[in-house]
Amino acid sequence: MKLHDRDRYAHAGTGERVPIALGGSTPQADAAITVPGRAPIHGTFTIDTGCVCAVQMSSPFVDANKLLDAVPEAKTAGIGAGAGGMTHDLTAEIPELALGKVVITKPRAEFSRDTVGASADPESAGLIGSLIFRDFVLVLDYRHKQLWLDPLR
Repeated sequence: MKLHDRDRYAHAGTGERVPIALGGSTPQADAAITVPGRAPIHGTFTIDTGCVCAVQMSSPFVDANKLLDAVPEAKTAGIGAGAGGMTHDLTAEIPELALGKVVITKPRAEFSRDTVGASADPESAGLIGSLIFRDFVLVLDYRHKQLWLDPLR
């Protein structure tokens, strides 16, 4: 991790710029998932570098978009826990996750079945976690409300 003076930082990488909004100090970005037989489904996802996940979708987003109908192979992967306690997710591979112009193929997706807590928040489509960023240098530029995905060389 590198920290820079926010007043003097100028991005010099070769990656893709993605606009973000800040919910307090939490970055959020518009992204789209693709499931079989459907057009891309857009939502606002929290960027969560502490989540050892690729994409984790909130139960209201899952239900509103009938995602489990489109991904019937989703299975319980075990018991999970986060800062809010125990979680219940189903998991399956989805064809794509698009974050800006960056398209991640075949990410592992988690479909929340929680009825309380962060994974049941109707204001959030879910989380995009560290497994998505492992092939990039992730630059979070809060001052300019953007993130950069610079490919690892």
